[in-house]
Amino acid sequence: MPYRHISPFLKGRDVMNAVEIMQQLLANAEFIDMTRIMEEGMPYWPTQPAFEAETIESQELGNESYFRKIVMCEHTGTHIDAGCHFGKTEC
Repeated sequence: MPYRHISPFLKGRDVMNAVEIMQQLLANAEFIDMTRIMEEGMPYWPTQPAFEAETIESQELGNESYFRKIVMCEHTGTHIDAGCHFGKTEC
């Protein structure tokens, strides 16, 4: 079943009901993209590493392909559970 990841406690028809309810809730929802662009110099938590991006290969460097090495903490940028990192309960 493609919706097994919704909750390990939901089974069979309950999963489909949860999916249908979610689809109804989202059908007329307005979404606002609050995503921060990942770039060097962006804010980060002082005890964790800053975002870094290093170009490893590019046509300008004589390579056939382009790729960058990106280093960041798991909490870098926008994430919906940010408030959970400061509370004593799980989200």
